[in-house]
Amino acid sequence: DESSSVVVDQITSNEQKNIRITVTAESGAVKYYYVSFVSNNANLSALKVAGDLIVGFDQSVLDYNYELPYGTTVSTLPLVTCTSASVRAKTRLYKATTIPGTAVVTVTAEDGVTQKSYSINFDVKKNPDASVAYISIKNEGVEVGRVNSPVAGDNAVELVYGTTQIDELEVVTTNENIPSENITKQFTGVILDGASVRVLAEDGITEATYNLSFTIGKSNNANLKNLTVNGSQILGFVNNKVDYKVIYTSAELPVVMAEVEDPTAEII
Repeated sequence: DESSSVVVDQITSNEQKNIRITVTAESGAVKYYYVSFVSNNANLSALKVAGDLIVGFDQSVLDYNYELPYGTTVSTLPLVTCTSASVRAKTRLYKATTIPGTAVVTVTAEDGVTQKSYSINFDVKKNPDASVAYISIKNEGVEVGRVNSPVAGDNAVELVYGTTQIDELEVVTTNENIPSENITKQFTGVILDGASVRVLAEDGITEATYNLSFTIGKSNNANLKNLTVNGSQILGFVNNKVDYKVIYTSAELPVVMAEVEDPTAEII
C-alpha cells in the first residue's frame, strides 16, 4: 500500500546482528518485521595441547598428530583447549579415552547448521631407556664372568680363573621390548682385547655403549696333588680328603712332603 510508511533500522556496528522493519499503515496500524543475520563460521582460531598451540595449526586443517612423552597414560593426558573464530560459535570437546587415541573438537556455527570437527591423534613416544640389566660372558656355554647393571662407558669384569677365551656375550636389557637387532656386540674372543656392547633404545634415537675390559680372577684351588711320607704316598690319598692316619714305626723323624695341584698355591 503506497499510503503506508516503512522504517528500516540499519546495522550500525559489527556486534549488531538483528534489524527491525517498521511498517505503519494509513490507518495508523503498526506491524514489525525482524531480520537476523547469523554467521556460518565454524572455524577454530586456536587449538592447544597443555596450553601450547599445536605445531602447524591452521583453521582449514582438521586432523593433527601429536606425540606425547614416554610414560603418558590416559589419566595423565594433557588438557586440550580451543578458541572458536566466531564468538557465537559453540564448541564441544570429546576427550581421548585410550592411547593411542583421538580427541575431537566439534564447532557448530551460529547458524546451527554449519559444523566442523577437529581431531588430535595422540600417540606416545617409544621408551628411551638403553640401560642394561646384566651382561653374561660365556665360553662354550659356561658363564665365566658377569657384570650387573653396567654403566655406559668403561666396565671392568673379572673372569673365572683359568679362562683363556670367550665366545659369547649374553645381553639382557632393562627394557625387554628392545629388539635383538638393536643390540650390537663386538669381541674377538681374546681376553686382552676386551669387548663392547652397543644398545639402541626402543625410541630408535637414544643409544649407549658398554665397554668391557677383562682380568682373570685368582685361583681358589687349594688341593694337594700328592702327599708323601718318607717318599711314599700316603695310602688312600685323595685331594678332597684332609685327614689321614699313618702308622709309623721308625725311630727316625718322618719326612712329610706335599705337592699342590695349582702352581699358584703355596704350602705353608
